[in-house]
Amino acid sequence: MNLKLNIKKVQTALEKPILRDVQALGIDTATRTGWCIITTDKKSLYLTYDFLDLTDKEIEKRLDQLISYFKDIIKPNHRVVIEDSFLRFNPRVFGLLSKFEGALYALSKIINVSKVNFIQASSARMRIGANSSHKKEEIHQWLRDKLHIDIEDKDIVDAIILALNGVLYDYK
Repeated sequence: MNLKLNIKKVQTALEKPILRDVQALGIDTATRTGWCIITTDKKSLYLTYDFLDLTDKEIEKRLDQLISYFKDIIKPNHRVVIEDSFLRFNPRVFGLLSKFEGALYALSKIINVSKVNFIQASSARMRIGANSSHKKEEIHQWLRDKLHIDIEDKDIVDAIILALNGVLYDYK
């Protein structure tokens, strides 16, 4: 899916400067891994996003699928922002997500991406002015209201927010 937005309007809404002529890839790791590439030029901000469903029972096959899929998406010029998992309730899920994140980090480095960062979704939300404790449905509505990003699937919101962090001028 693709969207085009006026970069000045997004910058005004976020109250943060956005870098021009960059590409950031935000990856929300999960069994249904969402990703968003934001490309900027002088006037516009372009969003391309989609999902990868990792449904195989065997972890090795999931990791193979993840690597095979993202090796064609990740580019050396991307600023890659990967959601950093945290232990909430289930250590098995935390372990699985950590493996996904590690594989994506390693793949990014093999592809020679120079800027790879991990950030928790709540911190990424807060950095762009969204409420860090809101549920995905509320963040989905915030994207519509504040940035005029009208998307149907609420599961992509964190990938978009991670990618937005990657194009911010002050992103480390």
